[in-house]
Amino acid sequence: SIEIDPGCVVHLHEDIGSSTITAHFENLEYAPTGLAVIRSKIEKMNLDVMFKSLKWDVYVETLVGSGFFVKLEKLKSRRAKTCWYSTKQSKQVINIDSFVENF
Repeated sequence: SIEIDPGCVVHLHEDIGSSTITAHFENLEYAPTGLAVIRSKIEKMNLDVMFKSLKWDVYVETLVGSGFFVKLEKLKSRRAKTCWYSTKQSKQVINIDSFVENF
């Protein structure tokens, strides 16, 4: 777990078998900022250490806990206006255009 900014806590989980890193944000309002920071770090590592050999895609879970993920690039192309997400504690709406622009 890392705290990117006050209140922006992200939990990272690496699955070596499937070559994935999963990021879980305690507060989804910080997801665009947190993902941008994580992406920046990966891009820097790719440039400095891996000689641009890493390739990756970013997926967004459509409903928290659903296990259904959509490529962020697909969301950008659809330009969906809103995406519902919920947890056991609350239901919230996030503006996808704003999310994509901030990412």
